[in-house]
Amino acid sequence: MKRNVWMTLLLLFSAVVGMALVAYSTSLGPGVGGDATIYITSARNLLGGRGLGLIEADGSFRLLPYFPPGYPLALSLLGLSGLDLVPLSRWLNVLLFGGLVILSGKILFSATSKRSVAFLGNLLFALSPVLVPVSSWAMSEPLALLLGFGSLWFVVKALKQGEITAALVLSGLLSGLAILTRYNAAAFGITGGLFLLFSGKLPRLKRLLRSALFAVLSLLPVGIWLWVDLHLTASVSSRRIELPVNLGNALLDFWKDFQNSLQFWLLPDSWVYTPRLPAVLMNLLVPAVLAAILVWYLVWVARFKNKEAEKAEARTWIPLLAVFSFVFLVVTVLVKFTTYPPITINARMLSPMHVSLLLLVLLLLDASGSAFTKARWGSTAIAIILSLGVLWYGWITLHIVPQYHRLGLGYLSVNWQQSDTLKAIEKIPADTALVTNQEMLVLFWTGRAAYPLKEIYAAKPSTEYYCYGDGWDMKDSGQVLFKEGEAALILFDTISDQVWELYRDDTPEWVKMLTNGLFVVYDGNDGGIYLYNEP
Repeated sequence: MKRNVWMTLLLLFSAVVGMALVAYSTSLGPGVGGDATIYITSARNLLGGRGLGLIEADGSFRLLPYFPPGYPLALSLLGLSGLDLVPLSRWLNVLLFGGLVILSGKILFSATSKRSVAFLGNLLFALSPVLVPVSSWAMSEPLALLLGFGSLWFVVKALKQGEITAALVLSGLLSGLAILTRYNAAAFGITGGLFLLFSGKLPRLKRLLRSALFAVLSLLPVGIWLWVDLHLTASVSSRRIELPVNLGNALLDFWKDFQNSLQFWLLPDSWVYTPRLPAVLMNLLVPAVLAAILVWYLVWVARFKNKEAEKAEARTWIPLLAVFSFVFLVVTVLVKFTTYPPITINARMLSPMHVSLLLLVLLLLDASGSAFTKARWGSTAIAIILSLGVLWYGWITLHIVPQYHRLGLGYLSVNWQQSDTLKAIEKIPADTALVTNQEMLVLFWTGRAAYPLKEIYAAKPSTEYYCYGDGWDMKDSGQVLFKEGEAALILFDTISDQVWELYRDDTPEWVKMLTNGLFVVYDGNDGGIYLYNEP
């Protein structure tokens, strides 16, 4: 009992460290970008009785686009308190991160029974330069991570108990809620279902029944949502199925994004953005690490899996985490290559794989040490390795957090809070429509829906440059209203970055022509406001 109390205190300490880092990094507010604005605004609209979605610039209602509803529904539930959803999203993610840190420690302790491995490994999660930034944004990953790995925790418990028990039901429900929060969390359901079907000593029929129950519970929440979506919009998603034109180039682009994202697991962000290692080493780093983990796992399968020195739960968790990592990667690749608008491959998107591979490496490290139980240096070597990992992650993260604390994140950063152009929007009459290249930013700060500047979403560059209102697509409602004098164009300086991929070196000329001849209502430090004609 005393041993468990000490372990609980150590896990709580790690969780407090992680939560404190997230709270400090979000002192100016949680990170809010375009996706977070959709989540928060949809939750506000639901609380206001307008439905879970956005009010468009033309006044029409649009059911929550692109995303599953789990996170905004959670925000709506908290919003019943009457408190503002922005600070609520901050503290929700702080608590969710603390829960994930505790859960990771419980997994490590249950699989190893070693306080040193569980505590030091737990600190790696609390100091993770991937998970701390992910939890600092008002996004759905922290909720999906806790639900998903909570589901796997109960899958392992269900496998240990054998029969259909409360653990099995909980695993299915948590899996379903995770999928309702992030669609790629389907990897948790697939992995759990496979292990429930093929693992254990139950007769085949009972294994089939428990995996079928798990599948029903996993699919039920998202099935209800898809029915609602279909009933209200006559479609099941704002995304559409669209295969890449050139699969070879698509694979190459995916690998570049994937490799760059995984480099943030290992190196400080400044080393990734401005490489301090030779290009050859930077390009080989990720493949070498992934290959090493694969070889390490295969050696464990061949030599250590049946060793009596290793706990039964470790013999379940190690292959479970390996399979989940592979399934998650496959699911992500399929979604990336088959849907439009395409998902963005970055460290945030791949955070479930970060958690699973980090747990896998820690358990493999312990399993390898257990194979040398007679050697006194075995436990000491593992403790030294883990301590060095904690120091390395701590050094990286403690460079990130003060920057977030000082400058802020996303739309709540110091730059946007001091934006003259955002303040100038308040003077635009309420009956004047807005067109902008930052419609989510405008929505977040002013509450006013704006028409998008569709030129930035063009599939290919225009061969002729026009001022806004005179060309490109006169079926565009925003441009029509602008030319008729019923809309104002709000152009932030970020426009150059947004069209760089289209116009490259011609970007300055294109941007200049976009406003050529327009009447300047306001010229600010970070943008301007224009009318088609002088009022």
